[in-house]
Amino acid sequence: MIRRFSTSSYMILSLMLIGMLRNLSNVVIPVLVIGGVIGYNYYLSEKKRKQYTPRYAAPKKKSKTVPFRVINGSKDISDDKPKFH
Repeated sequence: MIRRFSTSSYMILSLMLIGMLRNLSNVVIPVLVIGGVIGYNYYLSEKKRKQYTPRYAAPKKKSKTVPFRVINGSKDISDDKPKFH
């Protein structure tokens, strides 16, 4: 179902446009501010400023002083000392 504007809504919209055209500063200043924010975010964002790295870059070398990592696990029964009564 297509919604169409009524004649009263067209009259209200035309009066709004006439009012905005009389005071262009009310339209131009917000457009400039919003355009500046969008332009800054799009053209000067951090994604654009980061250095380009190729998709298949060489893997980074690991340092030789990597600490030993202990993997948590359950204890074997054979590790316990035998109990004497």
